[in-house]
Amino acid sequence: MRRFALPISLTRLMAGVLFATLIGLAVAWLPLSAQQSSAARDVVPTPVQFQACLGSGAAKTARNRATGALSFVGTEAGAALPHPLRHDGRTPMETAARGYLDVCGSLFGLSDPAELELTRATTRDGRSVMRFQQHYRGIPVLGGELLDHLDRNRNVVATSGHLLPRT
Repeated sequence: MRRFALPISLTRLMAGVLFATLIGLAVAWLPLSAQQSSAARDVVPTPVQFQACLGSGAAKTARNRATGALSFVGTEAGAALPHPLRHDGRTPMETAARGYLDVCGSLFGLSDPAELELTRATTRDGRSVMRFQQHYRGIPVLGGELLDHLDRNRNVVATSGHLLPRT
């Protein structure tokens, strides 16, 4: 009975496969880690934004890991951030929400407030929610939206959402 003989030993074959796999993983991982470290730089508020948009640090925040921009700003239950433009209950909801985003929108990655189109406004029990859709050259951006929650005095209770940055 003839035995089949391999031209290379099995251990050398396994070592070669393992080496090639490690090289492939290293090559695939390097560009990914470089992209993540450069893209995840936090958006830093100006002193005015720190006071007006973040309540001098009293607001709760969350960031988008990919862009470093804020994805949430909110307050404790029953509290609100004073409106940075000093709007009050007589100000139309959309005007108050857009005013906040004019001052604080760059923290969320908003480069031009005109990119946002109001898609829905609801009011219940004195609280208003304004939903804005991001547009680029008139086309809605999939996944690009912000929600602005206002109390009856048009102070900001919370703002949340994700915007796609311009490249």
